[in-house]
Amino acid sequence: MRQIFGFLLLLHTLGYTQNKYDIKVKWHNVAEPLAVTQNIHWINNSDVPVKTVYLLDWNHAYSSARSQLGYFLANEFDYKLIRASKKNQGFTNIKEIQSNGQMLKWERQPEKREAIKIHFDSAIAPDSSIDFKVKYTVKLPDAAKFKYGISKDQLFTYHWHLVLGTLNNDGSWLANTNFGFGKPISPHAEVRYHFNTNQDFELLLPAQNTTAISPLLLTRRKAFQTISFGNATLITDMLPDNETIGLASHLENIEAFIMHNFEGVDAQTVWAFQEDYKSYPLLALESIPSFLKAFDKAQVVELKLLKTLLHWHVAHKYGQTEKKSDWILGGLPNFFWNQYVQEHYPNLPMTGTLRDLPFVKNYHFSQAPYHRSWELSTNVSTNKNRGQALTTPKRSLTRYNRRVANPSRAALALMYLDHYVGDGILKNILKDIPKNSMSNAFLKKQLELITDKPLDWFFEHYVHLDNNVDLKLQGKKLNAEISRIRITSTHPEIAIPVKKILTNGAKQTDWLMSQDLPFEQNYKNAKVKTFTVNENHYIPEQQLNNNTYQLGNGLFRNNLKFRFLQDISKSGTALLLYKPEFAYNYYDGLLGGISIANSSILANKYRFKFSPQYGVKRQQISGMGYMIADFYNENSSHHLTRINLFGSSYHYAPQLRYTVFTPSLIFYYRPKGIQNKQRASFQIRHVSVRLDDLPLEDERRGYGVSLASFESRKGTALDNFSYKIEAQMSRNFKKLSFDSEYITYYGPNRRWTMRIFAGTFLSNNANDSYYDFNVSRVNDYLFQYDLYGRSEADGFFSQQYIKAEGALRTTGNLTSANQWLMTAQSAITIWRWIEGYAEIGWVKSNFKTPETHWGTGITFNLVPDFFEVHFPIYNSNGAIYTNNAYPKHIRFQLSLRPASLAKLFSRSWF
Repeated sequence: MRQIFGFLLLLHTLGYTQNKYDIKVKWHNVAEPLAVTQNIHWINNSDVPVKTVYLLDWNHAYSSARSQLGYFLANEFDYKLIRASKKNQGFTNIKEIQSNGQMLKWERQPEKREAIKIHFDSAIAPDSSIDFKVKYTVKLPDAAKFKYGISKDQLFTYHWHLVLGTLNNDGSWLANTNFGFGKPISPHAEVRYHFNTNQDFELLLPAQNTTAISPLLLTRRKAFQTISFGNATLITDMLPDNETIGLASHLENIEAFIMHNFEGVDAQTVWAFQEDYKSYPLLALESIPSFLKAFDKAQVVELKLLKTLLHWHVAHKYGQTEKKSDWILGGLPNFFWNQYVQEHYPNLPMTGTLRDLPFVKNYHFSQAPYHRSWELSTNVSTNKNRGQALTTPKRSLTRYNRRVANPSRAALALMYLDHYVGDGILKNILKDIPKNSMSNAFLKKQLELITDKPLDWFFEHYVHLDNNVDLKLQGKKLNAEISRIRITSTHPEIAIPVKKILTNGAKQTDWLMSQDLPFEQNYKNAKVKTFTVNENHYIPEQQLNNNTYQLGNGLFRNNLKFRFLQDISKSGTALLLYKPEFAYNYYDGLLGGISIANSSILANKYRFKFSPQYGVKRQQISGMGYMIADFYNENSSHHLTRINLFGSSYHYAPQLRYTVFTPSLIFYYRPKGIQNKQRASFQIRHVSVRLDDLPLEDERRGYGVSLASFESRKGTALDNFSYKIEAQMSRNFKKLSFDSEYITYYGPNRRWTMRIFAGTFLSNNANDSYYDFNVSRVNDYLFQYDLYGRSEADGFFSQQYIKAEGALRTTGNLTSANQWLMTAQSAITIWRWIEGYAEIGWVKSNFKTPETHWGTGITFNLVPDFFEVHFPIYNSNGAIYTNNAYPKHIRFQLSLRPASLAKLFSRSWF
């Protein structure tokens, strides 16, 4: 079988070696682009005459925020291209295309800038060829912004020159898009490179005499080393300058491991670069500060170099695969990396030597094997209904799933499969798979030739699951001698490893298949001590505290573990976390206390937190707490229902305390799926407020407000629109409001925003302005905003700005409205993070005519919506900057709430 595939591969290769590139490059100045002359010999391998040919120019994807790459990044709220100036962008300038001295017509495709369509004067018959020449310049993107590109000391990039698109048998063309990952789908071609470059820069890649398409590396950095690696030469910048840390034996181990597992890779030059490693880092290793010395220096270099080399060898050994099988290539580097670790560092913990420290050695995370870090990475999305099946094409994955969760999940899936088939079968098969043959179907077929174990559950079901399964092991003590074990799974099409520890110390593992579920059987307490499902954590799960049962237990099933700060779950245990908590407001001063919670790193569906805090200023106990229940709906646009009970009690003025209790019900929607950033939510809540130390006749001593709101946002970082409609009802009033905002980038790092607010009272029986719409400073009678000095009429805290209700930055004589209020605000970029704004408000109160207030000023927009400073210049009363009390008019916007800051991360990665 192996010989047959080798013969077919040889025939396939011979059929496509007729395409040739001869590339001449001139470059002598960092400020200048590469000047390229490329001769192309192309043969028509289709079944029909062809009059056009497509070239792929992936470098040109960096030419605009409106390219396909730009739109893709914008959808992930990645601002790199949006904020890149022309000099930071990358582009290709085609000078001419000719054949036999005749100029050829060509054009870039409007919807795909990196695809160049060339027209021939006459059709090229099947099996006929044509030679043509392209002259062009290549301006590489700024490496500081895009990781790959040009810097003052180096040119390093992949996919920097033109390559042929792929011609189908029917004469149609495949021209795949550069989305910032992957590589152009291009037929095999023989390449010759010729360089005339700056003598201060060393040309490391393309390597001398290479005939394969190569990245470009021109550098004057001294960090690169060239060493022997098997039958090849290794170019890397991942090794230290000297040999003081004793790397020789580590390099020998890596070389032996790779030569053994990747015998079919025949290359003269291999490379492993730090920039490549950053695309798929060892997150657990990187998260531990180096000064803690959790891992030996040589070991760190070894493991990082190994990871990078494995990615290189997997790509070059297995080649291209169908989109739904990409997950295999994504998981193999981690799979092989774990094989190496088990061989040389058995049971390597993800905390390294820190596991032996007295204050952490009893924590689960300190003793957990390294592969559990992949479980954690996976569960960030799959435990919150944000997972996507391993078979999902990369183009359709969210940023987090593409870069972190799915590669980790794929590695665990391969380890799971390897554990199931046993006897090293999977590893042996992987050694023999021919290039460009890897797929779900092919791998399954090869396994079926060797093992008679069922495999449909894995290839037809498991790899197609979006989110985690939940295995459940229940035990019941029937009497002093017998216990009943019941095992179930939320997804029955699965193989479940069940480990039994007998009372005599013997251990055995059995596998339950779908036909065995639900599994139920009685066991003698005198013979079996413990049952555990999924002991190795190869199957990421929703929860782990129901995976173990000790026979004979009567009252308590789980061992409750108290943990300081944080820990990860382990089979058969439940966690209760406690940690110091700090907060601040002007009236309580610095608040400190201890919070008690059950939400570990692997999030729970049901979670709570109670945080009593002592305020040093009032010398009284304040605090907050909540209980949350999440109900997820897979394969539905209504993906989450949340029930929340929230309460807090702090001071809102000297000697005055407020207490708030809020039950709420929220429905979350993803109308266009998980990758599209359109989101919506509908919320019903009731806010019950008690204000202490007020007169008994004051209605504000205790009041309640019921609310219903609908929020929606859609668009990308380039253009996005959001709005909120809210209705409030209380004993004294009914009100309705609408709040919307539009943001667009009209040029590199140039944005324009527009916000409109409109609110009206449907009825208002209040005898003061307590419930009014506020023009400039939010009237937070619901105690829902982070106001640091909510009752201050002057001074620093009175200048805090919250973008809610009227939200005008310039204050005037008009402060509130008890009938209706409408405001409009617009801001535009002046330079980088400095913006100019203009705003206007129309205010209507009972028994008064509508009044108008307007203002202009400048904003230092340091972190949009989180940290901004506003400097008013003019308002409807005249110039403000001439006022001697001008500092009192400056407004600041600052959010320190972790949940708010997390939005900066979540909208980009999820």
